[in-house]
Amino acid sequence: MPGALARLIFVAIVVTIYFKIVSFVYRDSKWRGMNTTLWTLFAVLAPVLGLIVYMYMRGDRMRRY
Repeated sequence: MPGALARLIFVAIVVTIYFKIVSFVYRDSKWRGMNTTLWTLFAVLAPVLGLIVYMYMRGDRMRRY
């Protein structure tokens, strides 16, 4: 049973990180006025690669008032 508990904790951590990445990309792209749907979809389909590409592409772009 200890192995099953360790797997469960590992899966919970991975799922939490996945949702944190997706929610960060969504909130940050919305705040910066970028295409929220496109970036969120990219983060959902490829979370780590999506985050890396998003961080590179966002640059210093800020939303305009």
